[in-house]
Amino acid sequence: MQISRQFISIDNNKEKIKSFLLDAMFKPRLSLIEWSKITKQTPSFKIGYPVQHLASLITGVEGGRSGARGDDLEDGSEVKGCNRVDQVDNCKECKSKVLRLETSCPKCGSENIKRMDDSKWLITVKSEDELNLSLNLIPRFVFVILYYPFLKESNFDSVKIEAFEIWPQYSHKFRKLIENYYFNIYLEHIKKNPKKTPAPQNFWPFSFQFYLSMPVKVFDCNVLNINSKPEVNINSYLEPYEVRSLDNCELMPVNILKKEEIKQYSFEGKDFLNKNDIDKIDLRDTQKAVPHKKKYQRIKAKN
Repeated sequence: MQISRQFISIDNNKEKIKSFLLDAMFKPRLSLIEWSKITKQTPSFKIGYPVQHLASLITGVEGGRSGARGDDLEDGSEVKGCNRVDQVDNCKECKSKVLRLETSCPKCGSENIKRMDDSKWLITVKSEDELNLSLNLIPRFVFVILYYPFLKESNFDSVKIEAFEIWPQYSHKFRKLIENYYFNIYLEHIKKNPKKTPAPQNFWPFSFQFYLSMPVKVFDCNVLNINSKPEVNINSYLEPYEVRSLDNCELMPVNILKKEEIKQYSFEGKDFLNKNDIDKIDLRDTQKAVPHKKKYQRIKAKN
């Protein structure tokens, strides 16, 4: 899995990534934090376009000059962003909304706050042309996520940013998940209510479906002191011209599996599963595509 060098035109990537994160995202957020104290609005930044900038810097591939239409990257790659930073939280006592940097509920004063962590990626397939695009024409999906690594400790001073690539022609399970959404969910909803557009496919970070799709991590960094003096530390980075391999896909935590699945696949005693282990795991019944009579041509996933 490798993008042609003809599309790689951005160099000095690590330094540009650091500068972009500070100049375009985290330093401007400091001003939003101050205004948030007055307006009581979230200091969250819209993630769509900044993530596309970031994806270009990570992959070394320029954008397709398309805005919200057309190719996200010049090589035809699709970029998906998920931002779990500055989500609005909920008071468990009175159900009021609580901003992320508020330590107690502004309505009842309770410190019993449910910190939200449920943002996800969305994949839209509304026709067989879009299905063919997702499975056969888009060379890779670039999934970017921003989240708090220490959310459970109510530590909101650092953010982790990770980017993963999934190549549909090589990821058999990802292909099946997309097909399942279109045939089992989208078309079935259209049959029941033709006037209502079904919701897109939810693709949850760090879920069973996520690991089953064998994502390859290409970028990992921590942004420290985000509420005072942001500092970017890059932990790992796969250069744009380097070959991607499913052998280096993300390890699946065994505790994601059901007990009967662990027994079925003889995974007892393991904490994490590699590519060879994941290959053995089948889609769950709710994720299998039903047979369909409509003609649909697609290329076979590569081994």
